[in-house]
Amino acid sequence: MSHERQRLGPVVFPSPTRPADPKEQKLLGIYAQRDTGLFMLRVKTPGGRITTDPLRRLARLAAAFTPDYPLHLTTRQDIELHGLPPDAVTRALEGIAEAGLTTLGACGDTPRNITLCPAGGMCGGHGDLLPLVLAVKTYLEGLPNIDALPRKFKISFSGCREACAQPWINDLGFVMMALDQGRPVFDVIGAGSLGFKPGTGVLLARGVGVADVFACLLAAIRIFQRLGDREHRMRARLRHVRERLGNEVFLQLFESELAKARQEAAGAGMAANIGPLSGPAGVMEVARLSLVKGDLTPAQAQRLADLCDTHSAWPSLDNHQGVRIFGPAAEPLREALEKDALLAGFLSPLSIVTCPGVTWCAKGIADTRSMAERLREVLQRSRVGRAVTVCISGCPNGCAQSGVAAIGLSGFTRTVEGVRTECFRVLARGGMGKSPVLAREVAAAPSPEVPGIVARLLENWDSFISI
Repeated sequence: MSHERQRLGPVVFPSPTRPADPKEQKLLGIYAQRDTGLFMLRVKTPGGRITTDPLRRLARLAAAFTPDYPLHLTTRQDIELHGLPPDAVTRALEGIAEAGLTTLGACGDTPRNITLCPAGGMCGGHGDLLPLVLAVKTYLEGLPNIDALPRKFKISFSGCREACAQPWINDLGFVMMALDQGRPVFDVIGAGSLGFKPGTGVLLARGVGVADVFACLLAAIRIFQRLGDREHRMRARLRHVRERLGNEVFLQLFESELAKARQEAAGAGMAANIGPLSGPAGVMEVARLSLVKGDLTPAQAQRLADLCDTHSAWPSLDNHQGVRIFGPAAEPLREALEKDALLAGFLSPLSIVTCPGVTWCAKGIADTRSMAERLREVLQRSRVGRAVTVCISGCPNGCAQSGVAAIGLSGFTRTVEGVRTECFRVLARGGMGKSPVLAREVAAAPSPEVPGIVARLLENWDSFISI
């Protein structure tokens, strides 16, 4: 089946072949897995919104090409297919295109999937921000050399002051502070990131309207293109530009670039297409499915789509590997979920976020998935565990957001009695990216000792007694 092909720099989607160049593979959302000869495909869902038909189609692709692997949800509201044989990659890309989705720009040195707080601005009487997210995506794709930034560039939109889209750990985070005649007004936070040594961002601007959203994007990306470190990838994010210049100089530079960008961004006409924002009337959050390891089997995904269709509801992926379900009435669908053998187990208040770790990731050091199972038992027994999000990263890169977690684990190895041993650093009391507060290290220990450390930490949670 032919498709209207999308282009990002040197690559097109869906690609008729798998590129040999690793950079081009990443721009297509393709990563070589830890498993020799197998690949991962990362599928973008802007703002985490996915309707039931694409969800079913992804489930069928997974069942056909990777039957031994689940669909995997990420902290950037993407969906990953793991375990793809080489000869299935291009066929899977075609299937993803047929589903109306894309992998283009899901990886690589380009803007990644734009994240949106789980309710997308629909809660509390606010307008739905998804139209703005989609307009920003289109605008970015048209910028020159957007496929060849110094490194990745992450953007988020939060629908209220709660800042649930974690602006403090994004390159640009827009936090809606008010609605002015149906049009959002944002504070802008930027130049934050995680990684080996995480650092939260700074306030860049207050009271930004829709037109200035596009100008802020253009200003930040131009600074990044010009000053980002292209020689040392560990120091290549926008945050490192800010740290190198100092906050005062960086903020002055941003204001100067913003002034220049306003006229050019206005000329693109994107803001004119964004009218007053409004969400569906009478919509409520029905349930949250907590996927402890971020996994959803093809059968579970298809069942979820079927139930949503039956009850006129829809799923939305959140940024903690959960699925929020929205609809016009809570009780009938909630009851159906509670009775469903495939999905009832996900109706848990526990929140555990994990990166793939050594299971799939070539950079993984520690087994995050086994640790998630052990910590699920700890949280189930704890008085406060159900209200605490635990983030487990399989290496110091911190992809599960452990550096800002309420409780975070970061995998590493050390030699214990002459044996190379899997260990975790235990971090606590971070602001989850909703505030500038980083988690602080409270312990470092071999894996078998970590569940006990977390249990004692939870026992002393209110007073945070040193352990």
